[in-house]
Amino acid sequence: MKNIAAARRGLIDCTKFDRLYSYRLANLHYLVVENDLMEPHEVPMGWGLLIRDGDTLRQAGKPTWQEITVEHQLVFLQRIAACKSSASTRTSAFRNAALEPDQTG
Repeated sequence: MKNIAAARRGLIDCTKFDRLYSYRLANLHYLVVENDLMEPHEVPMGWGLLIRDGDTLRQAGKPTWQEITVEHQLVFLQRIAACKSSASTRTSAFRNAALEPDQTG
């Protein structure tokens, strides 16, 4: 329940959206929602709003363009690679430990 409350608070206060926006991961950020789910005035600062209407999307709010440098993109991609490499190493070590015969006996 604590996690649900924290996630809900983060969404309502727009902290998660503000954080994503500040990471400068993309030039444009959009929320895509079902019809009648959100009004344009509820959209976090800098984000655009696309409303799904059947098989189409209708733009209800324009996002703010963020200039993203090549250097910033490279740093971001390096961080993803480092995280992936670290996760792969942990998974591989766990898998190897599980496959090794029991040495205790």
